[in-house]
Amino acid sequence: MTTLADTERAVGKALRDLAKGTGMRVFQRSLIWQEDDIVAEVRLHGLSETFLFAKPVDWDIWLWDILQTTNRMGRTVTRHWKTFTTPVPILERRNVRTPDPEAIAAAIRDHAQLWQGMLPDRVPRDFPAMFAARCGDERAWHFVLTEVIWHISDGRFEAAQEICETVLSGTCDSRFSLHATDYLETDAEGRHPHLTFFELALRHLERSGRIAPRPRPVI
Repeated sequence: MTTLADTERAVGKALRDLAKGTGMRVFQRSLIWQEDDIVAEVRLHGLSETFLFAKPVDWDIWLWDILQTTNRMGRTVTRHWKTFTTPVPILERRNVRTPDPEAIAAAIRDHAQLWQGMLPDRVPRDFPAMFAARCGDERAWHFVLTEVIWHISDGRFEAAQEICETVLSGTCDSRFSLHATDYLETDAEGRHPHLTFFELALRHLERSGRIAPRPRPVI
């Protein structure tokens, strides 16, 4: 009897064969590629759909700088769709109507090739426009981190500061965040604090002189 894991492995193998010569890289059951300043992924979801995600490369560059994780993210284009990355909504979804692993892999490739060569012209760089164009049922609270990154990347540092402060005060509903260690400061006991993205973003903006320093809490 063929299990789900067996099918997923077969899809991954077939996808690696199909990706040769396309300029795209395989990550698990996804195809990933970059065009100019945009990086994209077509991902298999539940063996029944393919999802397209895309975003400006700079969003992740800013995120890694804030989280102090740049040196640990690797060099390949697949790094933009791993754990410490900026979440974005589904821009397009297509049904997969076959149980055959090779046909499923072909559906992933075909979906990606529909967008290949057109990312810079079709993908919004403005996050509100990207969120409005989503075709999934994602909610705004999942992308508060992304909105902060978008403001920072476009130079709206006070707008980013305001969002971070409202999240930390509990007046803004954000149900997705990332956590990392602040290696640039220590607490009273000489330890590096482990902080949320929103705390680290404020510290990053302060250190770079983009916003005025705030008093640190006494620990």
